[in-house]
Amino acid sequence: MTWMLTASGTQFDLHTVQPAAVHIEDIAHHLSQINRYCGAAMRPVSEAEHCMVVLWLLRLQMRVTDPSVLLAGLLHDAHEAYFGDVTSPVKRLIGAPLSDEERRIQQAVLRELKVWTAFTAGWSVIHWADMTALATERRDLLPPGGSHWAALAQFEPSPLIRLNEGEEMGWRYWRD
Repeated sequence: MTWMLTASGTQFDLHTVQPAAVHIEDIAHHLSQINRYCGAAMRPVSEAEHCMVVLWLLRLQMRVTDPSVLLAGLLHDAHEAYFGDVTSPVKRLIGAPLSDEERRIQQAVLRELKVWTAFTAGWSVIHWADMTALATERRDLLPPGGSHWAALAQFEPSPLIRLNEGEEMGWRYWRD
């Protein structure tokens, strides 16, 4: 079996991604309930929250105004609604087969959402926002210590966003 049942009741086949099975409501619902960092953060942090932080960084810090690039940034991890969030250490452990499947599903989902072209055109700024969000999450939400993350060598946490201040929003907030 290579299919999953989505929150809307749609059957999503991971082997042959069918465009009709990709629903923005499912993506928002699923991402709002997928925890990042295998739950190791100081509070629950969902993929949906991470996607919103990427959007905020694009708008606030990079001053991106192109709606297509902003939407592509918001949806940069939309495939994880169907694939799940696999931590970087696990990706490195398993290697190319896992990364290839993730890329294949990402491309299919972003094409169906009509943001693949904007994603590829805006990749450098979206990648910057994604990595800056990661650095910000590490600073604000993960326990101190551990070795330096090589992936963050060229990225600093955002001075404009503090994820550890204020009350945590629930999953429905991030979904909506």
